[in-house]
Amino acid sequence: PCNEDNSQGITLVKENTDLQKALDLAFSFDYEVLCESYIELGRELRVAVLEKDDGSFQMLPCIEYFLTQESPIRTPEHKLVTDARGVPTAAASGGRKCPADIDDVLAKKLQNLVVKSHMALGCRDYSIYDVRVDPQGEP
Repeated sequence: PCNEDNSQGITLVKENTDLQKALDLAFSFDYEVLCESYIELGRELRVAVLEKDDGSFQMLPCIEYFLTQESPIRTPEHKLVTDARGVPTAAASGGRKCPADIDDVLAKKLQNLVVKSHMALGCRDYSIYDVRVDPQGEP
């Protein structure tokens, strides 16, 4: 879903036979959805960028989310604590580190990616991205 947050309506489709069920779920949240190719589990980082008054950009410290082969994508359960009715009551804790341990090479790639994305999307002031980094270190 394009207008949701906290991975509401997201599904990792492993078999073509599961695609329609995943689309039905996604469309139950929004009339517009985005389907992406799965990037093999390497790292998942949250990267934010600030647009300064002088037009320059500053990347903020990244957050790394720790995932496993059994749970390779972040789902609503990773992000929210809900009550018995499914109503969010708090943000989930654990499974992350800030600042993430990233080297200068990856930091430069991330900075380039988020600045280009910020500009291409027409964002203003700041923007935040969840970025998968493949096992070879490419975002």
